[in-house]
Amino acid sequence: MLRTVVIAAPASLAVELLLWPLLGASFSAAALGWGAASGVASAAAFALLYRTLAIGPMNVLSPVTALVSAMLPVGAGLLQGEHLAAAGLAGLPLALVAVVLVSAGHGADTARTWRAPRVPRCCRRSARAPPSPFS
Repeated sequence: MLRTVVIAAPASLAVELLLWPLLGASFSAAALGWGAASGVASAAAFALLYRTLAIGPMNVLSPVTALVSAMLPVGAGLLQGEHLAAAGLAGLPLALVAVVLVSAGHGADTARTWRAPRVPRCCRRSARAPPSPFS
């Protein structure tokens, strides 16, 4: 899962770097900065997607991913001053309801049970940590 991202992201960057001069492409420094930020964000998103597929049920992940992929550009457009028609405004909460219904639909009882992700050693609590006052 993560191995795929670690190999695919640099490989696609290498192909792009080789093709740019052949295609006569030129970019401003700002465009290169935004492109680099986009690449890092995309690699992180793929890593999270694959990790979620490994630990969570697909019947929840797919609709949530589709909803975020649809609503993120809509939200960005609204923040930039775009306007939605009444049908678009009605569709936003309906999409959220649809995700809840699809996630709980047929096959929800056969989904894998959730497993807590492994925590790296550097992030684990020390064995000598003081006891919690809420225990």
